[in-house]
Amino acid sequence: MIYKIILIIGVSSLYIGCTDNAETTAAQEQSGISNPSSKTSSDARKLSYSIISDKSYNNIKRSVDVRLNSRITKDALGKFAKIIKLGDKNSYQRTFISYYLPGMKVGEGAWATTHFNPDLEVKILGATLNEHEKLVSQSDDPSRTIIGVWLDKRPMIEARVSLYKKNQKVYIEMIYQDGSTSNDEVVERKSGNIIRIVKRFMTSHVRSFGEYWTLDKDGDLKLYDNEGLVIAYIPIRK
Repeated sequence: MIYKIILIIGVSSLYIGCTDNAETTAAQEQSGISNPSSKTSSDARKLSYSIISDKSYNNIKRSVDVRLNSRITKDALGKFAKIIKLGDKNSYQRTFISYYLPGMKVGEGAWATTHFNPDLEVKILGATLNEHEKLVSQSDDPSRTIIGVWLDKRPMIEARVSLYKKNQKVYIEMIYQDGSTSNDEVVERKSGNIIRIVKRFMTSHVRSFGEYWTLDKDGDLKLYDNEGLVIAYIPIRK
């Protein structure tokens, strides 16, 4: 079932829209979260979520995987966690909730967690809403000839990936969610419609894992290693 959420931008209140789930309604009342009024702010952002899995072990532990269609703030996650927790009429010593964004695979790292262990602890493992917006909206250096810009959405290492030319050389730059950067000169080797890209000066670590990128005719950039495809980056600008 898909549930609708309205998050008022700039306000810490989280509202849950109408559903046919009575337990969810009871949960939002217990957590102090209101139903939306008939008039909502023009800045309102409509979100939705779905429960991927909900497993429990007696009254000891409950584990819930949730799919969000968008990032929300840490404060909103905390309020949302109470809705999920109180949505089950049973009581558990611990409740573990993991959140995944669109395209993320369960078991390969969650974007965020809200664990009641037994007290609530909210952690955003990937880029926060503000960090993500900075990565996506950042301006390019005008001295560069941009080949393409992509987003690496892996939790903990989310980054803006730029491939560009400068002074007749090609570089790949990573700007990570914490603001740290890496910038390496690369060598391109064309094979048919695919361009294989490797670092010109490889460390022993990179060499041992056999890391390289491919850029196809559609402008899609992918990272590979000795075991195969690691990630297909999300295009920001091709």
